[in-house]
Amino acid sequence: MLPPHEMFESLERHQLKCTVYASRTSEHAEQVYAGLRMLSARGIIRISTIDAEPATWDCPPPRLSQNRSTVRLVLDGIPVLYDLDDSPSESAGGREWADICFKRMLVPDHASLTLRPYGANYPVSESLVETRSVRWRDVPSVAQLHPSRERGSGVVFFTRLWDPAESRSADDREWRSTINEFRIELVARLRASLGTEFSGGIATDEYSRHACPEELLIPGGHSAKGAYLLRVAQAEIVVVTAGLHRSLGWRFGEGLALGRPIVTEEFACLLPGGLQDGSHFAAFTNPEDAAETIRFLRSNPELLDTMRANVRDYYENWLRPDVLVARTILAAVESQPEAQPHSRG
Repeated sequence: MLPPHEMFESLERHQLKCTVYASRTSEHAEQVYAGLRMLSARGIIRISTIDAEPATWDCPPPRLSQNRSTVRLVLDGIPVLYDLDDSPSESAGGREWADICFKRMLVPDHASLTLRPYGANYPVSESLVETRSVRWRDVPSVAQLHPSRERGSGVVFFTRLWDPAESRSADDREWRSTINEFRIELVARLRASLGTEFSGGIATDEYSRHACPEELLIPGGHSAKGAYLLRVAQAEIVVVTAGLHRSLGWRFGEGLALGRPIVTEEFACLLPGGLQDGSHFAAFTNPEDAAETIRFLRSNPELLDTMRANVRDYYENWLRPDVLVARTILAAVESQPEAQPHSRG
């Protein structure tokens, strides 16, 4: 693995011209835009255009379906696709269009040399730009979350419930009900186990008011993104559950970006960079397991210190927007038959 400064030097020698095709701005794609902007500002890549108007696209066929969670690049003729959707299903037409695809929810059975893991997602801007078309000047400026070196205090777990009535199938309805029961049980177990050391609960909405005991609900406004991230930045441990389809939730990436040790429900997708259970996070399978894992970690502060240092290193070497995007670009260049390898491992 090249350290970031050597990777940047390698890319700068290529003097890549990058054309960006994007659908309407989405928080899913914000991290990619931020990384591209950072690399462009440093002169590592040259952005020629960024355009969201389908009528003006001249990218190679086949035509891709419109999806706010995809970003397409052409790097000196190399088509690259970022599939940032929450679902493990592949973007329609993506594999036919791109030479290489980086997918956020990539499950092990689907991985290949041309379909690789993207990484964890987290917000890099306080507000999203919602315009009909994306122009380069409209891309959100980067308000980076800096990993903290402080130990922090308390355990944070904020979550939400999924309304089964919004399901499109019987299987999805059953899956949502299972997730909801798990999250309610987990909040109750952590509250009982940690007492005043626990911060969080279940976001209040119309469905959760009827499905969840009132004492487990978070008062309105306290679960807003800004309030949540502030709590995470000050926490000793962050608890995260898997999303729909056993996907990796945003709260996992937010915990990494803020340098917090994470206790997470097991998830199904792949992550790059050697992120490991026991080194960067601790996985659990049920609420009692989660409570026991937290007790063990809090009774071993040196282990928590090591995990926090590992998370901070991971952010700097894999998750910072410019580093994340640079690694994908370098992988795309090196995937070409005529490319000379620059990585070592």
